[in-house]
Amino acid sequence: MCVRGFILYLSFNAIEEGIVLAVVGDNDNSCWYEHILKPHYQKESCYGQAFDFSDHVVLFLSHYLPCLVFEALYCFLFPFWRGATKDGGSPGNNNHQHRSILQSILPWSLLLMFVYVNFLTFLAVYRTASYFHTPIETVVGFLSSLLIQVPLGFLLLSER
Repeated sequence: MCVRGFILYLSFNAIEEGIVLAVVGDNDNSCWYEHILKPHYQKESCYGQAFDFSDHVVLFLSHYLPCLVFEALYCFLFPFWRGATKDGGSPGNNNHQHRSILQSILPWSLLLMFVYVNFLTFLAVYRTASYFHTPIETVVGFLSSLLIQVPLGFLLLSER
């Protein structure tokens, strides 16, 4: 949460204001992006003047999704359910059969939950992007989330 608060809100807002000042200058009366607005929004006086990059897209794609992928990938690479039958029990043992059932159910339940939570995350991204932000705000939010996703991807793909 501190990362989101300090980096997203304070730092990126300062960067955003610097970019707008560099493009527009100090003139508050000009609408520097009016030419990229949809035609029905160009009639209004500088529709949506406050540019608000989609920080919820950043939250979903750089906090929820990578954590979910890390945990699921770790569980599939180093499955904790395989060590459940190393007790030396005989195949006729009821405890051995119970553990065998768990070994077949746990990977599938983990996979189903992984797919379900991914679906919820992308649904939340879609709804946030479509109802509250313009496409360019969503793209800026996605590009900001890459600051977290790319290093984590390199960690996932590294050999160490």
